[in-house]
Amino acid sequence: MAHFAELDETNTVIRVVVVSNSNMMDGDVESESLGQAFLEALLPGSGPWVQTSYNHKFRGRFASQEFIYHPNHDVFAPPSEYPSWVLDTTTGTWHAPIPIPDDVCTGPDDKEGKMYQWDEDTISWIEMTE
Repeated sequence: MAHFAELDETNTVIRVVVVSNSNMMDGDVESESLGQAFLEALLPGSGPWVQTSYNHKFRGRFASQEFIYHPNHDVFAPPSEYPSWVLDTTTGTWHAPIPIPDDVCTGPDDKEGKMYQWDEDTISWIEMTE
């Protein structure tokens, strides 16, 4: 099975559908363009369609509704929570423009680590206090 994301005019994912591999085979090779043509014939007026990988083998993250397709990087990613964050164009994940401090809490058993939250106004990590 192959998965395809339908995009709107802003490259936002509208929906993700499944296409049988038999509808996109060119001989022994799976063809994204045949899958796109199949969906356009099945659902006239829909699309454009871009294939997405359930196993994250290509195009970063598996597309979900409201994710954004970034055609310049050929990657799907969720919307960024913060305008200052930077897109990792390989994984489709967002990262703060500065690393989180090294003394961050690593889990429930970590008694020494601190909790931080991102502050977009100051573009910095702020230690959370109880």
